[in-house]
Amino acid sequence: MKLEWNVVGANMKDERLETSLTQKAIAELIGCSDKKVRRFEQGKEITDRHEFYKKYSEILKEHSLADKKQDNKALAKITEKNLYDKAKVELKSLLPKNLQESFNTYSFIAGGCIHSIYNEQEPNDYDFFLTSKRYAIALRDYFDNLDGMEEKKGVKKGEYKGLPFILTENAITIGKYQIITQWVGSIDEVVSEFDFKHNQFYYYNGEIGTLSSFKYLDENKLVYNEQRARNIAHTFIRTIKFVERGWTISHKELSKMILKLNDVGLSENEIKSLTAVAVANRDQEEDTYGGSSSVGDSVEYDEYEM
Repeated sequence: MKLEWNVVGANMKDERLETSLTQKAIAELIGCSDKKVRRFEQGKEITDRHEFYKKYSEILKEHSLADKKQDNKALAKITEKNLYDKAKVELKSLLPKNLQESFNTYSFIAGGCIHSIYNEQEPNDYDFFLTSKRYAIALRDYFDNLDGMEEKKGVKKGEYKGLPFILTENAITIGKYQIITQWVGSIDEVVSEFDFKHNQFYYYNGEIGTLSSFKYLDENKLVYNEQRARNIAHTFIRTIKFVERGWTISHKELSKMILKLNDVGLSENEIKSLTAVAVANRDQEEDTYGGSSSVGDSVEYDEYEM
């Protein structure tokens, strides 16, 4: 069978990028120049092309196996204590009995808690997502009709079964557990929209999965998910919070975010939320420095961490 070298080269380049190998690294392992690797990947003629192809393939295979071993090691480390099942059982017990069994079927854990647990850090919270819109509505109806809650600016706060309770248009929060009700759908539909790649992990039916790569669990670097198109304003705000906690972000990743903002713009809700934050902060500054404005309640741009 005749090989289409331009296709072969392009495919091998994609495999190389998936294993995080550079052209220079391939060249050093084969014992040739970077230029030769580049020409091969472009489908151009090189000396001993078939032999070069064989060596290149062996290198990719070795590194692919190494990555799989690393992934399996990461999976074992993540699920060692099985904190996810424990969190799900605890949250399920807090729900009304008629909604408990459906919670097993229609919920999954995703987001930053998986990165935290892998790195032996206590998660700030556990984000549960739902695959059924009908079930999400049933949960919201129940919690929206709880007695004794204080409501202000569309947010309900109070205490539920001895734990702090907050109900917003986005989520139901009970203690350290959040049930996201605004974005409902399959795992792929929901997780594909998460803003950073270290958050694109999920736990469902006893297994950890990811829409990015397990290598992001070992990093405290923010890598933007360019497919994300919603709530870009909140992504910028979250970036600041991550940096304050010691994370880093490159100019390249910031550029991706700015380009996405240019493509999709700000939604009407994002503009309203950002305006509310700016007004609240301005009022607070005026009060602190002797201004005459009264200080309203602190306004926070509210969304679950993804």
